[in-house]
Amino acid sequence: MSNTALLTDLPPQRRFQVQAMAEPSVLSRIIEQFALRNLVPCQVDCRLERSCAPSLAIDVRVRGLSDQEAAHVARRLGQFPMVLGVQLSQAAD
Repeated sequence: MSNTALLTDLPPQRRFQVQAMAEPSVLSRIIEQFALRNLVPCQVDCRLERSCAPSLAIDVRVRGLSDQEAAHVARRLGQFPMVLGVQLSQAAD
């Protein structure tokens, strides 16, 4: 089996871009939503943005979610009081 065949068999990678208040527990609460679904993110990136009010730009890429599941997780993340916004997209591999 070629590497190309293996890549096409994988479910699409979802990208969650989260903008949140710069608070110590935010990152762990974001990651917890994936752990509750027994998913390990492919990639997590978090950086502190210093603008008028410091915030965190969190980028999580994960496989194994259907369109409906990914939309549900995005809605759940958006309900956290410290989350300012969530964007969901299909990540390029």
